[in-house]
Amino acid sequence: MTPRHALRNLYLLLAALLLGCLLQAEEELDKDTSRLVRRSEKLANSLVDIQSKETSMIPPAVMQKAKGLIILKQYEAGVIFGAKGGFGVALRRTPDGSWSPPAWIKTGEISGGLQLGAQKLNVVLIIMNDDGLKMLNKAKFKIGVDATVTRGPTGANYESNMSDVADIFAYTVNEGYYAGATFEGGVLLPDRRSNEVSYQRRLEISEILASDSLESPFFFERTLKLLGEIESGSSDEF
Repeated sequence: MTPRHALRNLYLLLAALLLGCLLQAEEELDKDTSRLVRRSEKLANSLVDIQSKETSMIPPAVMQKAKGLIILKQYEAGVIFGAKGGFGVALRRTPDGSWSPPAWIKTGEISGGLQLGAQKLNVVLIIMNDDGLKMLNKAKFKIGVDATVTRGPTGANYESNMSDVADIFAYTVNEGYYAGATFEGGVLLPDRRSNEVSYQRRLEISEILASDSLESPFFFERTLKLLGEIESGSSDEF
């Protein structure tokens, strides 16, 4: 084999390897995007579950005053914020009254302080003031430590007043029974891979929530629509 043929074969081999790497990366991205599509649908269904019951329904008056929120889906939990299979998003109210792009988060390991037994749990945390909102600027945050949490008022006809505003109002539905009125000790962490897939670059939670140029992923449209319907008090899904 001549040097020229050997060099050509080397180029062909390198090109084949590069193409293989690109195809593998594209396949992994497609899988990750499909995973986030499924997760977004589950979070939207969590909102529907919560709003479908009078005992957990988020009142329009509460949502109208919300400065931020966290939606969580938890599986196989020994306590509310167990470490097995928990995922969710955080959002922040923008100056024009809409919602920021979602920042993906996941649950971290915690200890004690809650009733046991929930196997599947839907949670929405409504951030009501600036003190609660500051929690989202941290790399990780601990529910009940970085911000105080209490069970939120429920019902479609509830009218808010300043005397019952906490840092965060919590709303939950689980398969089984109500898993406790307080939410002490829940650690939430950034889901860096999910955020990178959603926005095609590495961003911190605070950067996503503060951005005025990012667009929400297409697969999050139903969730944003439901949030608007909770705020207006009207929906065909509830």
